[in-house]
Amino acid sequence: MFNWCFIGAGNITCRVAKELVKSKTNCIFSIWNRTYEKAEKFAKEFGAIAYHTLEEALNDPHIDGFYIALTNDLHAEYMKKCIEHHKPVLCEKPFTGNRKEAEEVFELAKKNKVYVSEAMWTWHNKTAIQVREWLKEIGPIKSVECEFSFIGVSKEYVVNRLVDVNKYGGALLDIGVYGVRYSLELFGLPKEIECHGDISHGVDLSEEIVFSYDGFKVKHRFAVNDDYGSRYIIKGERGTIEVPTFQRAKKATLKTEKTSVVTDDSDLYEIQFSNVAKEIKDGLLESKFVTKENTLLCMALMDECRRQMGVVFPDEK
Repeated sequence: MFNWCFIGAGNITCRVAKELVKSKTNCIFSIWNRTYEKAEKFAKEFGAIAYHTLEEALNDPHIDGFYIALTNDLHAEYMKKCIEHHKPVLCEKPFTGNRKEAEEVFELAKKNKVYVSEAMWTWHNKTAIQVREWLKEIGPIKSVECEFSFIGVSKEYVVNRLVDVNKYGGALLDIGVYGVRYSLELFGLPKEIECHGDISHGVDLSEEIVFSYDGFKVKHRFAVNDDYGSRYIIKGERGTIEVPTFQRAKKATLKTEKTSVVTDDSDLYEIQFSNVAKEIKDGLLESKFVTKENTLLCMALMDECRRQMGVVFPDEK
């Protein structure tokens, strides 16, 4: 059994925990949160230990790995704290706020010989991996469309993490990271990038991003103030690949002369945690599923998109 300590007790942590408590190989051993009462409530619900201080968590010899699910602005800081205590880390997306922070984290991990990975569950999923394999079957790519949106901002504009520039908010880092990473994993680095966004209070509520490749373009649309769903559609000369809700990818369809469908009803968080736990136990320092190289490239792509939109976080000024 692999003992995890959760750092953070927000909504994503609870969603992960509901899957992980069913795991036969992963244990939610403990949790620390900046507000102890939230950690205590989580601990009671999922049978874990709640720490009063981070130091208690970092110095507990029973912990095999840390899962960080804090607001985006705190990812790098708390990964570094874990690494300095030689504790392996799985950190929620986006890995950090920018490439510079990501490089610092990976350098520290390398120096201390500690495993670190971004929690990008999509690429632990057999459906996404199958989509990558299908590309050769549809021939030269002609066009690609990627959309991901949800209503996360009220009309009254109540400030939350999504629209708080101090917490590295915005549509791009919250959900756009999935689409940017998906295109990167399938097609590599684009030749050109063009990005336009709807900016309010210093963050992007929505954006349209075009990645240009040889012979085709990938058009992305992301928003936290609209709801037009989530999909990834690839059109080639010999067929089409359609992936509804691509970030979790329970299903994908290949349409050529015949139709092929792949589905996956597995607990995707559990698969991700099991894969990471195995990599750590095997002595790896980087993930084979969500690679360091592509995490850094993804951060760089989002840095360029933010530069074009004029979104600058306080620590970058």
